[in-house]
Amino acid sequence: MTAGPSRIRSLGFLRLTTPNLDRWNDFATQILGMMPVSGPHDGSSYFRIDDRPYRVELVPGDAKGVAAVGFEVGDDHDLAAVAADLRAAGVAVDEASDAEADEHLVSGLARFVDPSGVHVELYYGPILDHVPVQTPLVSRFVTGDMGMGH
Repeated sequence: MTAGPSRIRSLGFLRLTTPNLDRWNDFATQILGMMPVSGPHDGSSYFRIDDRPYRVELVPGDAKGVAAVGFEVGDDHDLAAVAADLRAAGVAVDEASDAEADEHLVSGLARFVDPSGVHVELYYGPILDHVPVQTPLVSRFVTGDMGMGH
């Protein structure tokens, strides 16, 4: 990959697998103060902290840990450029169909697997939810352009 300005804007979401979904749901809402919301996959739990549809997805399963991370890029040109850089470095990148992007509540999506086996999703154009986050624990989260990772 060539050095240059990053086209990745922010850490967009975490997808975690857990054998104890109920405890994680309580932890996310009662300790972290996240707002539970509906999401695209049945059986998973989703949580908002800002205007993104969700920032954390909890997937039930025997394993526990990070199943995927999502990074937001600026637009379709940035997505194509990052995918091209990854391919040039020998990384297999899968471009999602429009239907798959819609399911993920984004305009465009590409995926690859990092050397540790973690699935990484690059996306642009998240569908925003302008309904304010409501939680009894915090008045609001401040994420802004930096995403959830700052």
